[in-house]
Amino acid sequence: MYFCCCFCSKLEIKNLKEKLDIEKQSWEQNYLKKQENWIIQKERELKDQLRKERDREIEILIGRLESESSSSRDEAERAAENRIK
Repeated sequence: MYFCCCFCSKLEIKNLKEKLDIEKQSWEQNYLKKQENWIIQKERELKDQLRKERDREIEILIGRLESESSSSRDEAERAAENRIK
């Protein structure tokens, strides 16, 4: 009788260990997937932020170039008018 109880107990322990290993693997896979998704989302957010900053800088440069172009055009027109007079 004692042998049977020990055997059952060892079998139960083995089954519990197997179940625990399966649950652990499942948890690890789930955790890794969540981490991967978090990294992907942060990467997207960073790319979006960098794109917005780049676009803002481009708009500033466009404004500066338009202003310089307008100033150059005005100077050229004034110089042309002075030559005509």
